Amino acid sequence: MSKKILYLIKTMDVGGAERFTLNLSTYMQSNGFETTVYSSGGIFTDLLREKNVTYIYSDNAQKNDFISFFKIRQEIKKILSEKEYDIIHCQHRIFVLILSTIKTGRAKIIYTAHNYFDDFLQKLIKPDYAIAISPTIEKNLKSTLTISHSKISCINLGVDSPDLVPWKNRKKTDNITIGYVGRLLKEKGILNLLQAFNTLKNHHSELRLKIVGKGPLKNEIINFVEENKLNDLITINEPLTDIDAIYKNIDILVLPTQMKEGLPISILEAMARGILVITCNSGGIGDVIINGETGIVLESGSIEEINANLDTILSNYPNLKEIIQKAKVKVTEDFSLETMLVNYNQLYKNIA
Repeated sequence: MSKKILYLIKTMDVGGAERFTLNLSTYMQSNGFETTVYSSGGIFTDLLREKNVTYIYSDNAQKNDFISFFKIRQEIKKILSEKEYDIIHCQHRIFVLILSTIKTGRAKIIYTAHNYFDDFLQKLIKPDYAIAISPTIEKNLKSTLTISHSKISCINLGVDSPDLVPWKNRKKTDNITIGYVGRLLKEKGILNLLQAFNTLKNHHSELRLKIVGKGPLKNEIINFVEENKLNDLITINEPLTDIDAIYKNIDILVLPTQMKEGLPISILEAMARGILVITCNSGGIGDVIINGETGIVLESGSIEEINANLDTILSNYPNLKEIIQKAKVKVTEDFSLETMLVNYNQLYKNIA
């Protein structure tokens, strides 16, 4: 009889935790497990169904208010009453907290930490096993959770690593496209990037900007582009399920985040595709980006700093091949999708 896994996640829209859940649930489904995903929907749900993963929709899963907490609890309680699961795998800590108030039978509770937390709520999170997506997040878990350190481990977040396109010698007249991939939030630094681009384009006619994402700042970004007559230089795209389509034509990924990050999957995906990454050292980002070796690290992500760094990089872009190649090797060796899936497969078999 196949082991049963229930994945709890707020949405199956674009994002690192969402891509992780898609990859893991479909892989386990094809390797003898019976997998179910509970979430509030998103662009990945059709792919789940195509891979025979059972999908349970909830209108409440992504909500954070007090009333929704109890509605989510009732929904999960009903799911568990209809089928007994061997593993319940949570992608957000709120689900671990909810599960502590429900009888879960024989199921082992796994929590994968995709973010860096240091608040009081961490002390209330007590899964059977806590898994970090990078070494820095593992240290964070060990310093904040009250469960035994023997129940905390690290399985690095993994991405596929396609063959690196042979480097082409660039000329000053070649277009260079900066990319931003992620939620359109002020804390992610997208507005600072836009301001820096608006200045840089006056000195670098070869510069373009491709934005892929959605969020509360979308209309403000569209207005900025129109008011500054940047429509010919900036494209704004909705998130896609096709990873290669997301990064098509992007030469430099800029994520000037000013929030506590876990490890943005866009950084790994870009590095794996031969794209230079410029970002801030937040959370688990330092586990993959070493300044001047595997990418460029910004101290604050300010407009002035983005401007200065991009100006220097654009003037020396053809000479950055070594950094890009080292980044590719780093992801291939330490953040492989295949390794991640195999390690979770082994974990599930050991505990279920």
